[in-house]
Amino acid sequence: MKSLLLFCLSVALFCWITEEVWADRQFLPVDQPTSHWMAINQDPHVRIFFLAIARLTEVHVFSVTALLITACLWLSRRRVESIVFLGGLTVIGASIAVLKILTERLR
Repeated sequence: MKSLLLFCLSVALFCWITEEVWADRQFLPVDQPTSHWMAINQDPHVRIFFLAIARLTEVHVFSVTALLITACLWLSRRRVESIVFLGGLTVIGASIAVLKILTERLR
């Protein structure tokens, strides 16, 4: 029950943020100043770390990793888990693609 409540709150928060961005309004008064401050105060080591994370989430790397995990689950006779895992990733990937198109906002 707690998981369902947390999920619903997360979806509501996500929808609110998406609506704010999509409506092309200033999300928060601190949005642009925070982005500017982060750009000025970048630590090279932190930047390398996040670039590595970004590379891991590129479509081709992520797809191969997801298929390998799905195959491992399937071969270890955890077939329901493999289908749920792959289905969940598919829904998430499609949602991200649609939201990127709708919001037209850079990272």
